[in-house]
Amino acid sequence: MKIKLDSNSSHALWLVFDKSIKLVSTLLVIVFMTRVLGPEKFGEFSYVQSIFTIIFTFSLLGLESILVKKASENNPHEYIFTAILMRLLFAALIIPLLLIYGVAFGNDNYVLISIMTLSLIATAFHSIETWYHLNLLGRFLVKISVFSNVILLAIKFIVLLNTSNLYVICAAFAFDGIFVSIGLITLFGRSGGDYKKLKITVESFSNKSKELLSDSWPLILNSLIVIVYMRIDQLMIRSLLGDYSLGVYSVAVRLTEMWYFVPTMIVAGYYPKLLKKKKEGQAELIKELITLAKKVYKISYIAIVLIFMFSGWAISLLFGDEFLTAKEPLSILLISGVIVSLGLVRGKWIVIEELQRYTVLYLVSGLIANVILNLILIPRIGIAGAALATLLSQTVGTIIMPLFINKTRYITLALIKATFLYGR
Repeated sequence: MKIKLDSNSSHALWLVFDKSIKLVSTLLVIVFMTRVLGPEKFGEFSYVQSIFTIIFTFSLLGLESILVKKASENNPHEYIFTAILMRLLFAALIIPLLLIYGVAFGNDNYVLISIMTLSLIATAFHSIETWYHLNLLGRFLVKISVFSNVILLAIKFIVLLNTSNLYVICAAFAFDGIFVSIGLITLFGRSGGDYKKLKITVESFSNKSKELLSDSWPLILNSLIVIVYMRIDQLMIRSLLGDYSLGVYSVAVRLTEMWYFVPTMIVAGYYPKLLKKKKEGQAELIKELITLAKKVYKISYIAIVLIFMFSGWAISLLFGDEFLTAKEPLSILLISGVIVSLGLVRGKWIVIEELQRYTVLYLVSGLIANVILNLILIPRIGIAGAALATLLSQTVGTIIMPLFINKTRYITLALIKATFLYGR
């Protein structure tokens, strides 16, 4: 029997496949890199990449969802070109500033960061992805992703086989985005886009950029809080314990983040069904949310048990015995994945009920708790303390704070029951 998917479902499946390819290629690079660099140098690289990730998040200017909405209304070519120019201007500003700071103060890490930020020039053209999303052309994005990932993997492997010099390695990572941009631009015309329309007057650029930023600034703030929240533990480990400890901890973080992909995709795939249940009434929506929560948590519990059993063996096999001490923080971070899953499920409900204004409050409370707990726990119990701080701060931001808000208390209690009591 042949299953026929509608355009939206097909597009979503292509995007999941694209994300899966990126995760696998990322894991391969990390495994190879840890073998070549060892914990200390990998820790230094992880620090550089953490700072770069924060800068990259800011460079997106919160435009992804806003751009799709605006471009769907009118003048898609002008909005896309405006976004490209805005991101290029940001790159033109930040790259020389980082380089000047690094050279002037003799800070090699900031020179390395400035090298990696060269990729912002290429990734500015990723705004063209909006065109493919508007026209439900996920298959094109996957073709581009496969093409670029194969080339990037080859480049990174060749570099790592020949050197452990971080300047050269960061230069190789600066190629990230170049081949995707080439693919996006090349297939743009073949997918119905018009290159001649990718232009804009100075006045129109000024108006459209102001329009986009006026809508996107809350998203910029939200994205920055999220990424700082996700990276602050690594920055503090480096400051308090050094590069070696950060290298070991980063392995645990990378493995955990790859696992988070599973509940994220399950929840995202359930979203259309939740929207449908909302139309049937609040009771039906809550019932469906609890059903979703039970499915996600059941998978999470099974994954936690399996990874607990085999984490030591897997870390030794993939990364080497030098990274075996990553087992303890990995175990703690996996438990925090249950809290993350609760947040993902409730997050969809928050969007459906248009209560996004509370999200920043939850994130900020979690971030503050994370910083305080890291300062207390890292000096006492090392990288396991950072993982424990993450678990406790996620509990603060995802469970405790929402219980103080009337509008989110009921759903939070319902999901806690589904999570920890499994419906009893």
